[in-house]
Amino acid sequence: MRLTIKQGTVIYFTVINDTEREYIVIPRVVSDSEIDDKDNIFVFSPPLKILKKRETSVMGIVYLKRIGQDKMKCYLSVSFIPKVTKDNMRISIPVVLVHQIPLTFE
Repeated sequence: MRLTIKQGTVIYFTVINDTEREYIVIPRVVSDSEIDDKDNIFVFSPPLKILKKRETSVMGIVYLKRIGQDKMKCYLSVSFIPKVTKDNMRISIPVVLVHQIPLTFE
């Protein structure tokens, strides 16, 4: 799987929760260079999402300004953080799931 993005265009992707747990979903772009979230190169809609049990949701990414992408590898990194209830806070440590999808620039 790979996402192709263009400057100034919204690209949508789907996140699917096929479990009985709720998750906080946080998308971001990571790379092998000095790109930083503070550079405002990418914007996400929504930037944070609570994904309920057995829910499917559409999220968007906008590529705002050009970067030297010919030499750089970028990935859409989507983190899924399980919701922890007060009942089991003392007896378990949540495992954060992260999926990385390669990005191609046009």
